[in-house]
Amino acid sequence: MESQSYESFDDQQRPSYHHGHGGYYPGYGYHHGHGGYYPGYGYHHGHGGYYPGYGYHHGHGGYYPGYGYHHGHSGYYPGYGFHHGHGTYYYG
Repeated sequence: MESQSYESFDDQQRPSYHHGHGGYYPGYGYHHGHGGYYPGYGYHHGHGGYYPGYGYHHGHGGYYPGYGYHHGHSGYYPGYGFHHGHGTYYYG
């Protein structure tokens, strides 16, 4: 769930969504959070979640209008290594 906040670097009269942290599920650990939405900026990438026994799950890439998709953080799986994050996409 995204958290609503007013960012100082933006117009303080309009709300902007900051990237959300993963939620916590007892017995499962932290689930990855979805990117937040910034009006005029688009979606910011979300942090990976943590799964005990599995490690960090990769976060979804963020979307910036006019820039494309921002890469997400790689996840870590013990015994498997780092999982790749989504690639960055730029309009051609």
